[in-house]
Amino acid sequence: MLGPADDNVSMKQAAPRAQALGELSDIELDLLRRRIRFRAWHRGTSEADLLIGGFVDRCVDGWAGDELQMLDRLLEADDPIIDDWIQGRRMAPAEYDNSVLEALRRFCLASMRRGESHDQRSHRE
Repeated sequence: MLGPADDNVSMKQAAPRAQALGELSDIELDLLRRRIRFRAWHRGTSEADLLIGGFVDRCVDGWAGDELQMLDRLLEADDPIIDDWIQGRRMAPAEYDNSVLEALRRFCLASMRRGESHDQRSHRE
């Protein structure tokens, strides 16, 4: 079984080919999903882990290559910056201002309105 470090190496090797072809193979999509899940649940704070990890758990399996690549790019940003984009305190740069950021924004705002934590949603599903 590959670990997170192996996923990073594999995705780096696959990225030039995937970009040249414009689409990812099933293996590359699986590796990208695994990489995204790991990065989403290891943000550095438990609050960010729960929020971003919960969002990824809910969305990542249903997304295609373009959305996964946008999400992977979004996860490169620091959590306080992402939070500013979500809360509207800062405009997101064009390369991040896309359907994935909008989906994350809706997910986070809905979670805050409900006052639910990720654990509460997981037990209900």
